Amino acid sequence: MEFQSLKLAQTAKKVVEICAAVKEGEQVCVVTDTNKLSIAQALAQACAAVGAETVVCIMAPRKMHGNELPPVVAAAMKAAQCIIAPTTYAPTHTDATKEALKAGARIFILREVTEETFTEGAATADYEEIYQVTSALAQRLSNASQVRMVTARGTDITLSVKGRQALCLAGLLRGGQRFGGLPSGETAVVPVEGTATGKLVVDHAIDGIGLLSQPVTLTLRKGKIAKIEGGPQARQLEAIIQGAGKSGRNVAEFAIGTNPLSRMKGNVAEDKILRGAVHIGIGDSHLIGGKVSSSIHLDMVVLRPTVWLDGREVVKDGSLVP
Repeated sequence: MEFQSLKLAQTAKKVVEICAAVKEGEQVCVVTDTNKLSIAQALAQACAAVGAETVVCIMAPRKMHGNELPPVVAAAMKAAQCIIAPTTYAPTHTDATKEALKAGARIFILREVTEETFTEGAATADYEEIYQVTSALAQRLSNASQVRMVTARGTDITLSVKGRQALCLAGLLRGGQRFGGLPSGETAVVPVEGTATGKLVVDHAIDGIGLLSQPVTLTLRKGKIAKIEGGPQARQLEAIIQGAGKSGRNVAEFAIGTNPLSRMKGNVAEDKILRGAVHIGIGDSHLIGGKVSSSIHLDMVVLRPTVWLDGREVVKDGSLVP
């Protein structure tokens, strides 16, 4: 127990001092829920150690990624200079996060984090190296107009990213970037609304559902999910989407993973950032450069893809092309 507490403290120190770059005198809000108190405590102690004025907001866990936060938590976030959020479900795609960013805050999110994923695997990677790889790939994605992805399982989709700026999500808030998280390692972009088309075979995991017992096949038309096929988990996904209304069918994100230490154990927060894997997000896109607001944002992980940007190969069978 003492050893685990030491490891929590070490990772918390890295998150606070290196990743989120918390400084003495800053107003910091640690946003958490009742499932993540030990991690929140370690982070709050690390913030206090650098001399930051630290407040911890504890809420009940949300029901899904993208669910809005309680107004009192949103108000605290808006008043903070830096927000660190170890939560069960990600507050990324919420108005609370959007308003805090507009107010000038830096936000560092640790979605689905556990003591084990906080101290092992992808969270322990060399984030300096990941930053270099991710920023270069993000530049290529930002300069592209069209993306095509295929897999041996039958995926064949195209989408436009013309004019869209890709995000470099690499665990370090640098160069004026005010949004990040841990574990991390991906470049993500919002497809131009109405352009995603083709067949998407999701073969690994889906947010809110977990590891798949069999692939889930989605037919994409004009930027939306037109059809879902598969077993019980496909029906589960359909039910989640129906609960969010038409916006839940929006193809909201295309992202390529860049973290070499992802262990692929069923935690989507870690699995989706595997170097060379792709995840497609559906639902909300308004926080990351899109135009669609939704009550959900779900990531779906696809393994061993081949990806072209304007006809040039950048991922081949799950490996990044230099």
